[in-house]
Amino acid sequence: MLREWGRSLDLRQATSAARQWSDLVHLALVQGLPVPMLVALAIAASTTGISGSARLLTVVNGALLGVHLLLLRPLSRSYDRQGPTFWLSWLADPLAVARIVVSTVRHERQWRGRSYRRASPGSPSA
Repeated sequence: MLREWGRSLDLRQATSAARQWSDLVHLALVQGLPVPMLVALAIAASTTGISGSARLLTVVNGALLGVHLLLLRPLSRSYDRQGPTFWLSWLADPLAVARIVVSTVRHERQWRGRSYRRASPGSPSA
């Protein structure tokens, strides 16, 4: 799934490169980093204490994760079955964001087992 899923997510044909990169930064900050940041901050707090800026990072990332967790309940109505994978989906957010980054950075040249050459700059499909 991770291999094929990414080719549909980068919207390369629909948005400019600058917009793609701005969206990637936004996605990483809002969805990809809260869980790893909270884990890192918890480890740091248990070993060295926590500074004022670390407290602020904890509050911001906790709020972002809280919003995500609060959205699970209304989203659950869109699914026939909500098993443990649905309720724990927030744990996969960093991996999903990483896959979107990879699909944006690496231009896939293969689809359904077929490999495609990069179009030359003057060709109509470029």
